[in-house]
Amino acid sequence: MLLSLGVLPSLLAQKQRDPVKFGLGLTANHYLGDYSDPNYIRIYSGGAFSLQKASRRNVNLHLRVGFGRFADQFEGEELPLGSDGLPLPRFVETNFLHGELALTYRFFPQKRFQPFVHGGFGWLYFNPKDLDGRKLIRNQAPTSQGASTNTIVPQLPIGLGFEVRLNQLISIETSYSYRFTPTDYLDNYGQSDAINSFDALQSINISFMFSIGKGPELPPKKVKSKEKEDIEIIIED
Repeated sequence: MLLSLGVLPSLLAQKQRDPVKFGLGLTANHYLGDYSDPNYIRIYSGGAFSLQKASRRNVNLHLRVGFGRFADQFEGEELPLGSDGLPLPRFVETNFLHGELALTYRFFPQKRFQPFVHGGFGWLYFNPKDLDGRKLIRNQAPTSQGASTNTIVPQLPIGLGFEVRLNQLISIETSYSYRFTPTDYLDNYGQSDAINSFDALQSINISFMFSIGKGPELPPKKVKSKEKEDIEIIIED
């Protein structure tokens, strides 16, 4: 959070010709962890806010804050036991909030259609609950060595996408992000078998981007002109 608040004034205060643009979007989120079933892909909605410079440069800073939730249940016949000897909850619902500062590389920053890749560093807050809405206790099952059991953890987002500029003020951005985390407790359950891995989040985002001031000029549209040729037809008797 402190990272996000520290970067925001600097982005707004830079005296450059490039204006700032902000985005408001919807996200489709999917969780990968110990409760997720590989045979089903459950998608949950969320939202995102982003801030960046409208620039002709290939590389730009990108600030994003997003939120969402996921819910899943353990599909095995026997529930694993917690540290108190009681079975863990079969159902879990987790709300999360994340923020990140990333570098975005745009392949064609002066074009209307701009594919890009991005990667950065940020934080993730999550709050798992059971079916009755009660907050779940941490450390209920063993986890792999080095896994964090905090509810605020760092995260590494990477992804790709594209932006379509409608005019100098408005554009539409679509992107995919995968968020690596150092925790196995997004679902409140740390698995310790041979296939154990940290939990992760992935999302698809669609945002409307608005420039505060006019962005770079759009390239002129190519118009194909076809000259009409007069064809004289002579009919001989």
